[in-house]
Amino acid sequence: MESKKFFIKNKQILWWSIPFLAALAVVLPLLLKEGIPFGNDASFHLSRVVSIAEGLKNGIFLPGVYADYFNGYGYGNGLFYPDFFLYIPAVLSLLGMPAITAYKTFLILLTGAMACTMYLSVKSVWRSDFAASASTVLYLLCSFHTTDLYQRSSVGELLAFVFLPLIVAGFWQVVYGEKEKWPLLFSGFSGLVLSHVLTAVLMGGFAAVFLLFNIPRLAREPKRLAALGKAALWSIVLTLFFLLPMLEQLVVNPVWGDTGLLGNISDWAVPFKNLILAIPQSIGEKYVPPAGIGLALTLLVIAGLFFNRSDRLVQILSLSGLLLLFCASVYFPWHLFENVLSTLQFPWRFYLFISVFWCFASGRIIESMTEKRENQVIIAAIAAGIMLIAYFVNVAYTYKNYAQMVVNTYPTFAAGCEYLPENVTLSHIQESQKYHQNTAKRTNYGLYEIKLERNSSNELPLIYYSGYEAMLNGNRVEIYRNINGMAEVAVYETGTLIVQYKGTPLRRVSEAISLMGVIVGIALLFKNKRKENDQNDRKVLSSQ
Repeated sequence: MESKKFFIKNKQILWWSIPFLAALAVVLPLLLKEGIPFGNDASFHLSRVVSIAEGLKNGIFLPGVYADYFNGYGYGNGLFYPDFFLYIPAVLSLLGMPAITAYKTFLILLTGAMACTMYLSVKSVWRSDFAASASTVLYLLCSFHTTDLYQRSSVGELLAFVFLPLIVAGFWQVVYGEKEKWPLLFSGFSGLVLSHVLTAVLMGGFAAVFLLFNIPRLAREPKRLAALGKAALWSIVLTLFFLLPMLEQLVVNPVWGDTGLLGNISDWAVPFKNLILAIPQSIGEKYVPPAGIGLALTLLVIAGLFFNRSDRLVQILSLSGLLLLFCASVYFPWHLFENVLSTLQFPWRFYLFISVFWCFASGRIIESMTEKRENQVIIAAIAAGIMLIAYFVNVAYTYKNYAQMVVNTYPTFAAGCEYLPENVTLSHIQESQKYHQNTAKRTNYGLYEIKLERNSSNELPLIYYSGYEAMLNGNRVEIYRNINGMAEVAVYETGTLIVQYKGTPLRRVSEAISLMGVIVGIALLFKNKRKENDQNDRKVLSSQ
């Protein structure tokens, strides 16, 4: 009886505890099983964690080039695929935690983080703990999150699940709500850029369309436009340390990009029967999502189009999701956009945005279907129950059909090799390794000693990325890219060449700007907090 009274008086605890239990259910297999399913990208991301940890062990932060890849020839994954948040499992690994355990811990933390951001984002818009709690539970149980967590092992998209709700809430607040909440927008976009560039680009496109339709409103209210500008400026400053070096490398040293190993994008368009049902699609086919977007979520959204006609955000999110669902299907003319959109690889990547948009709106939709809280809870429980059943079916399918990875079978796995310079061939690397096996050695992470036995052009056992520095007999030597995409030096003396990747001057400048932005941002936070406290103190004194 006492506990019942406690919860009645502390509804906030109740609304938070329900998503907590849902999050616990979602990560339960990670807690109970020793390893992880050998998902599509599991080795790739685990290899990144290990390489970052090795760099930290040798005093190198943000290595850019993973020195241990391709038998020491280096791979510039960190220049193109953001590593920022992977320092969490890397540090855990350095503290003595096995790499797989550190990786699993990171996945559990991400699950908790996505629950927090969805809850806070929904509540910031509709000021309803029930809507926030319901949206968060359905978000945790949505089929594409299950796919990314257990089957695809897509760390970038799992991170995107954390930041996308902040962007949705941020844009809505800046354009229609409380413009002072623009930090939601900049923190969401900053986190997204440092998580998954492709998702950030797509979200940027959706944001541009949203803003295009709202130009008249922004023109009438310049302060909203100013808030938007502040969010954009801070996002750029805080992510410049990654964005600018990435763009520089793409310009001066173009890479393979999408290799077409997975076929044409139109090959991956989803048939109608697989779009909705959140059940495994094809036994044995490991390279498709195991489930559609989910029947419960789809029915809720369709209901929302009728029950929430006056709620503009619900309408926008619902219709946007339906449009993206069409784009993921075989009915969209993907064959006309093979070259333009090949980087997207899979039309069902749109499931990520559909999941975010629909789950964000779902709590509000349920709340509008009936005025009685008891009935709202029943509807939410039915939807969550259906999604929970689908979740366990999909997880069971994954654990049954995928091998369990207790250690990383491929410790330096470069996946599709998208970030190799365009002139590099794997066959040339193999030939070069035979030639250099007795002339080069890596003394520690990222530091090479290479014997030069002739005073002319020497191809080095390194894949070229702009930012390498070399010293020969105390003198600096210029490194350039040869026709094979490898690093090369032209020297007029023999000796031992010392080579290390230190990044370009532009990279160092961008890092300094981002660091200065962090310092200024923290100072402004303290200043605003102090100002707020002073105002509160004056109010108290005046009331007395």
